[in-house]
Amino acid sequence: MTGRWSTQLEQRYSLQLPDDVRDWLNEQIWKEVGGAEFRRAQTPEQLLDPAPGSIWAGFMLPDTLPLIGNDYGDWLCLRIAPDGTVSELIHWSHCGGDWIPYGQSLTEALLYDAAVRVLYPQRAAFVDPEPPGPHVFRLAEWACRWMTDHGRAVPRFWASDGQPRQDRDPAAVLAHLADAGVAEFAVRRDRILEYLDNPFKAGSETGWARELGVPWEPEYVSWLFDTAHIPTAARARLACKLAETADEPFAQDWSAAEAEAIAVLRRRQDLGWAFDIAGWAAERRGDRCVAVERYLGGLQTSWFSDDALRFRTHWFDEGYGKFAASRLAALHDALTPQQQQDPYLAIFLNNDRDTLRRRVQQYWITQAREAQRREIHRQAYRNYYRAGWDLGMLPISAYDEVFAQLRATALAGGSPALAALAALHHQFLY
Repeated sequence: MTGRWSTQLEQRYSLQLPDDVRDWLNEQIWKEVGGAEFRRAQTPEQLLDPAPGSIWAGFMLPDTLPLIGNDYGDWLCLRIAPDGTVSELIHWSHCGGDWIPYGQSLTEALLYDAAVRVLYPQRAAFVDPEPPGPHVFRLAEWACRWMTDHGRAVPRFWASDGQPRQDRDPAAVLAHLADAGVAEFAVRRDRILEYLDNPFKAGSETGWARELGVPWEPEYVSWLFDTAHIPTAARARLACKLAETADEPFAQDWSAAEAEAIAVLRRRQDLGWAFDIAGWAAERRGDRCVAVERYLGGLQTSWFSDDALRFRTHWFDEGYGKFAASRLAALHDALTPQQQQDPYLAIFLNNDRDTLRRRVQQYWITQAREAQRREIHRQAYRNYYRAGWDLGMLPISAYDEVFAQLRATALAGGSPALAALAALHHQFLY
């Protein structure tokens, strides 16, 4: 019976699972004890009949199926394409609903998840306090063996005792992952963060802002985002605090960060943080027209894809909803007349925090109904998707129509897999 778990899952959700997920299920790798952050695997029975608490309807993306959880409510999810294949694995965060791609396959995602223990050791505060042992890299070992057996050379950044290898600093780990083509977009995200990091950013705390007599948000956070914002007098006082930590406590490499962001945008257009970084890099060097084009692209992405806390882009007026919208407001005179008349952009530039989410969701529902009227079913699905997961929806009951229409338009558009997932999420709405 257990050898047919993958077949049962495919039949349940009209999926076409990749080989690594098939082996994960059929060879019972999900029973392995251990793993890095994501180590609470769903059993096949739970995947076929999810338990309460595993599907966060209205928060999780409706084309995802949670596969492995961590100890505090986040999930590593299969993301399903219209044809029922797995398009990628994403890390979905229960804190705000943010998500980040973790790789195109389960094995890539497990390797990157293990790399996080090397890249961000502070994250250990969220897991068991003991030092990492062999169990931490157990699932990464399986992923590494599986990929090697299938013709992909992948790096090991851990030793046999389960400790991070001493010759693999974070930059080296990212380089080896990049060379192996593992978790490309997460790796590029991490490289951008490295380029923009510095001792000032790493050491800052709210008490420093109080000492300087400035509000933490938005002013001090804007300094963390781009240290060029720091006034001269404040820079001198902060430098005294950081004198023993580095010669260049405020250094950032915005050119390198921009290059990584542009590399992401060449491959996909749905990650807000890539547009935000690319847009700001152009704006800060005075290239306003390029900045506008990039921010307009970023405006079209989901608020849940901006990774704002890591990038420190949350220093704008909340009435604008998105960092890109706030910058377009600042660059309003650089917008063409046609751009200024865009009805979607106008919703954000109105800067009305109390009604923004409702107006955005209504915009997309109107677009979706029009696409349905014209029998453009896949476009209707995408518009209903955006109604629910552009800025989110309130009240939660508003998702009733969205889930029902996601299922209907997915079926009409020839995607029983997306229809099955929409129905699954709808089941857990209340």
